[in-house]
Amino acid sequence: MTFAIKELCERLQLAANVPVVFHEGDQAPNLSHGTQLMIFRVAQELINNAVKHANASAIHVTVAGTDKFELIVEDNGMGFDVESVRQHSNQRTGLGLFNIENRARVLNATLQIEASKKKGSKITMTMPL
Repeated sequence: MTFAIKELCERLQLAANVPVVFHEGDQAPNLSHGTQLMIFRVAQELINNAVKHANASAIHVTVAGTDKFELIVEDNGMGFDVESVRQHSNQRTGLGLFNIENRARVLNATLQIEASKKKGSKITMTMPL
């Protein structure tokens, strides 16, 4: 899974011409294929959102885990209003955050969103192992 996320970062960096830097911490224990796929889908959505909407000059993706698994996607872009995005998600006009939150719930993970206008965003998904 970390290899797939690293490859995703490399491909998006080439396609978007924005540095997408991958950091790998301690290796998480073996996770089921279904869990790995859901984590990959969350990473994919978060990185795509940063590339498409943040107007960032750098995106950092961190994957780490020993006693807990963490996925962190951070950018230095224009940030966003979390409540406004949630409201649009509830209206089904933008399902990205809605899907991310649902996947986190299924994984029994917490999702912490730190975002503010013109200061970028940092989204952390933490899952107990």
